[in-house]
Amino acid sequence: LPDGWHPDVFDIDETNELITAATAEPIPVVEELESLLELARNRGARGLRDALTHPSASGATDISTDEGPDLTEPFRVLLDVVGDGVALTSAGYLKPAAVEQIAHRTGITEWWIGKANREDLTWPVWELRATARALGLVSVRKGRIAPTQAIAKRRDDPRAILRHITGRLPLGTTPAERHAGWMALTVVANETPAELWEASISELMLDLGWRDREDPYRAPSPQSPTLDALHLLAGAMRVHWRPRGVNTAVAAVARAVIRG
Repeated sequence: LPDGWHPDVFDIDETNELITAATAEPIPVVEELESLLELARNRGARGLRDALTHPSASGATDISTDEGPDLTEPFRVLLDVVGDGVALTSAGYLKPAAVEQIAHRTGITEWWIGKANREDLTWPVWELRATARALGLVSVRKGRIAPTQAIAKRRDDPRAILRHITGRLPLGTTPAERHAGWMALTVVANETPAELWEASISELMLDLGWRDREDPYRAPSPQSPTLDALHLLAGAMRVHWRPRGVNTAVAAVARAVIRG
């Protein structure tokens, strides 16, 4: 029974809403996500179905001209610092001058404790580079990092970069990464506040049959390369990697991916 239910209280509007929610059909989604919906359905779990019938899931997928630069800021900073290509250290990291530029221009230095000049000790910069590489924005060859051919001539175009990113999501190759990635996109598409992303993703992963390896009673991990990308789009680098509230532009990106 719903929380607060009382046998002597009947709200016809609330009842109609519950009936509508129970009988609503999920929005059409891409084949891979549809297969996960079927998996959850066969397990008797309704979480993913409920998420895909939520009104927000059928919302807009358009991004305004003003929103593109904000969403892609950290990636554009990395591309600008890299330019046509720069040499990495012998250990394969960005050189200190590049790390400092990225940290300053993306807002990391506003909250980072200590010097932000070594990539191996400044994990947000490492995370940005790893995600950009996974998205096909940069590549590393023969000790140099450079924009990929797909993006080299469009690195100053936020909308082109965003289209490229949208076309590459979700990231990952293992079942765990793919499943968590699709659940992340579904949660964000529903305009879930960012501070609830991880808990909501874990719940949906549980519905798909995932468990924590060390403790079967603990919620499965929500982490995935896709979630990292969504955090970056939501401006995490400027807010201690803890975006809050609803970013409608990021939600629109997620909807564009799940609906194809």
